[in-house]
Amino acid sequence: MTKWEILFAAVGLIFIIEGLFCLALPEHVRKMMQALQELDNSKYRQIGVVAFAFGIAILWLSGWFSGS
Repeated sequence: MTKWEILFAAVGLIFIIEGLFCLALPEHVRKMMQALQELDNSKYRQIGVVAFAFGIAILWLSGWFSGS
């Protein structure tokens, strides 16, 4: 499996997980989206930086950046 195939599989899994949350917990997802809309841009950017760093850490731990 090439890295591009893995990347597309990962994106597909993201959509599956997001869909499951919307399917199983629609009211909670709606409340979370409302709460996110009420945040100012600086707080929203902080959340983005943390999510980005967390994603990079997961990829690094999985060996994605090791070249193997």
